Amino acid sequence: MITWLEVVTIIISTLTLLGFGVVMKQYWEDKHARKVQNSEEVKQRAKTEKQEETREVFREEMAPLIQTIDQIKAMVIVTSAGTVTLLRDRMKTSLGFCKKQKWASSSDKANWIELYNTYKTMGGNHFREYVDQWKQQMEMLPSEEEYNEAKRKKSRTEKIDG
Repeated sequence: MITWLEVVTIIISTLTLLGFGVVMKQYWEDKHARKVQNSEEVKQRAKTEKQEETREVFREEMAPLIQTIDQIKAMVIVTSAGTVTLLRDRMKTSLGFCKKQKWASSSDKANWIELYNTYKTMGGNHFREYVDQWKQQMEMLPSEEEYNEAKRKKSRTEKIDG
């Protein structure tokens, strides 16, 4: 006959074996999970390193292009400044010519306004007070027809008075 002590020993042994199985199962699951996690970390680290290598190669390859772009930007700034100066000079010269002949054709005025608008668009703000005065003077000049008509009227008046 089996004694109580043997029954308890069998139960404890069975529970111990079952518990050992559960513990071993948990151990292997944890080990597998850590292996997967480590594998993902290794993959992520490798990916990050590859991305950094790619970035560095890209930076090295782009350096001459970036330098060229910077040189072009500097030249555009210098060229723009020169263009603004030339526009201002051309506006002054054109106005002087029209004032000398005492009239401005519609194309003279249209060209002058085009120069003025380009000057302003390109950031021409030096001598602004002069340029704005020039604009008013150009707008005030009569057309060739108006000038000739005024000249004829003046000539008639002088003949009548004289």
